[in-house]
Amino acid sequence: MGRPRREGVDAQVVDAVLRALSRDGYSSLRIDDVAAEAGVAKTTVYRRWPTKDALVAAAVSHLYLDRVQPVDNGDLRSDLLALLRETCEVLFRGSGRVLEDLVRESGHGRELAGIVRATNEARRRAFHLAMNRAVARGELGADADHELMIDLLVGPLWTRLLVTGGVIVEGDVEAIVDAVLRGVLLDSGS
Repeated sequence: MGRPRREGVDAQVVDAVLRALSRDGYSSLRIDDVAAEAGVAKTTVYRRWPTKDALVAAAVSHLYLDRVQPVDNGDLRSDLLALLRETCEVLFRGSGRVLEDLVRESGHGRELAGIVRATNEARRRAFHLAMNRAVARGELGADADHELMIDLLVGPLWTRLLVTGGVIVEGDVEAIVDAVLRGVLLDSGS
């Protein structure tokens, strides 16, 4: 049969990392355990990812960054709803919950903090893109503070995930988007 294709091995390892992170958390993650769970030699893992943080970065990229889909529904509200729904799905459902542990652990290590920051920045770019298109369409003023808008949109998600332990339901997503848009549009006089 031959060796599995690299994509197959990579996928097996990434899936094993996500399962281990979900089950045991970042601090208990061991590359040897990941290799055993993925059914590959630990040298296979080390050849691709020389450190624990590199391995976690690959898993986080797969989970959070590879899923970011550009949206263009033709209006800002629809685009923001789609992006915020997808962000909720990633943060609150299934293996996406591992980010909570990684954020908490990121205060202890520079590399992990960098992974969390890069993940967050990459996801924010999708929001910026939607807002830039809205400016080009005349829906959003050119002086709108995109960074603040993104903070206001995703802030409630992070608060519930990391502070209150609450959940976000569909009505919450619409309420958040509408409140932010009302505030921005009222401020700009639109």
